[in-house]
Amino acid sequence: MITAYFSRMELAELYKELDRECEEFAHEHGEVTAAQGNLIAARIIEAARNNLLPKAPLAIIEP
Repeated sequence: MITAYFSRMELAELYKELDRECEEFAHEHGEVTAAQGNLIAARIIEAARNNLLPKAPLAIIEP
């Protein structure tokens, strides 16, 4: 499993996406259960993790 770190803005966008996906699912299929919401969230988070750019380790720059 990859450890992914998201900024506050990235998390806000992920939550907005989750809300949109759940609204769309509810519109097409009726009420969204907690389990269905969790599956949708897991899919969104997995996709976001796969699209993260690798973060370079901090380097010490000597004067």
